[in-house]
Amino acid sequence: MRIDVESIAAAKDPKRAIFDRLAPALKTIPRLYGNRVLLATYIRPEKTAGGIYRPTSDIEEDRYQGKAGLILRIGEQAFENDETYKWGVRPCVGDWVFFWPSDSREIGLAGLSCRVIRDFQIAGPTTDPMLLY
Repeated sequence: MRIDVESIAAAKDPKRAIFDRLAPALKTIPRLYGNRVLLATYIRPEKTAGGIYRPTSDIEEDRYQGKAGLILRIGEQAFENDETYKWGVRPCVGDWVFFWPSDSREIGLAGLSCRVIRDFQIAGPTTDPMLLY
């Protein structure tokens, strides 16, 4: 799958750019079952802050090993309190979170890498996905 990161990375508001890009594709996934969460995988920009261009293989590695994602959809039972889990703050669509890549499954939507994960496998929130690697 070819990943288009530049249109997102060049945007002033990456969250908005991701949602705009995925709007038609998200209509094909009106909801998720149970405690599943759909995330857009955060892929670092091709050009670093220091002006160095990352090789394609490094960008592809973010697809497989990326540890941050933007919540796109939340299942009907996700983040509900039960005997095992007590959620202090319930994450919302549009929040950045971090997770272990092996706990999720990749799907492609509109040329972007996305992941489906269970709620309890999300480790926590992050304010800046760029800091996670």
